[in-house]
Amino acid sequence: MHYFSPEERAAYIASEKQRLEAFWSEIRKLTIPQGGLGGGIEGLFIQDEVDILFEPPGWYTSGGMPDSFYKQHLLDEETLSVLQSILLNPESLSGEVTDRTWDIISNALHMSQEDLKVHVLGNVSWKPETTTSVGSYPITLYVIRPHGHYLLKNPSPGSGNISLAFLGVPGGEAVHWDGHYQLGVDDGGNNVIYYRVSWAFNGKTYWGWIPNKYLAPEVKHWDPSGGIPGGFASPTFGYGDFAD
Repeated sequence: MHYFSPEERAAYIASEKQRLEAFWSEIRKLTIPQGGLGGGIEGLFIQDEVDILFEPPGWYTSGGMPDSFYKQHLLDEETLSVLQSILLNPESLSGEVTDRTWDIISNALHMSQEDLKVHVLGNVSWKPETTTSVGSYPITLYVIRPHGHYLLKNPSPGSGNISLAFLGVPGGEAVHWDGHYQLGVDDGGNNVIYYRVSWAFNGKTYWGWIPNKYLAPEVKHWDPSGGIPGGFASPTFGYGDFAD
C-alpha cells in the first residue's frame, strides 16, 4: 500500500466504489417493495434483512483503503443468509436473477461466480469466509447418494432418466456442472435446486439434471490455516473425509 501513488490510490478506491454501488443497484432492482413477479404478498420483502446489504463499509465513507485490498473476499454468514433469502425466492423479486446478477454480486464480494453460487445454492460444507474454492467451470461434483441418482431429462422428479443406456449415475461418480440451475421440487414435494450436469459413460457424454443436495463439490484450492473443510456428515471431496 505504501507504493501506491496518490493517483493509483484514488483510482483503486474509485474502482471499488463502483463495484459496491453496482451491487447496491442490483439488489434494489430485485427487491423493490411489493414488486414481486408473483404479485401479492409474495412481493413483500423483509426490508430490515435486505438493509444489511446497504450498510456502507467504513472505507467507503472515510475515503480510506478498501478492505478488499487485503482480504480475499468479503462474504460472511450474515451476508450469505440475506443473499439466499433473495436469490432463492424468485417469485418474490421485482426482477429476474441472471448471470449478470451473479457477476455483479461476485465482483462486489471479490469472489468467483463459481464459489458464490455453490455457497448461495447451499451445497458446500465449509464456512463462506474461509479461503476454500471449487475452481472454475465446469465444477467437479460427486454423487453422494449411496444408490446414485437418475440423470433426469428435465428438472422435475417425474421426467425420467436421460438414457436407457444406464440406470442412473452411481454413488461416488464424478459429474461436471456448467453453472446452470433451476429451482424445483423433489418427488416428496420438497423444494430443491437442480443442477444441469454432464456424465461420461462408455465413451459418450450425457447431460441431465440432479438435485444438488445429492452432490458434493471437489475442493480445488484451500487455505490450510483454516483446517480441513468438510467432514463425514457433509463430505467434501478433494480433502478430508471422502477424499477422492
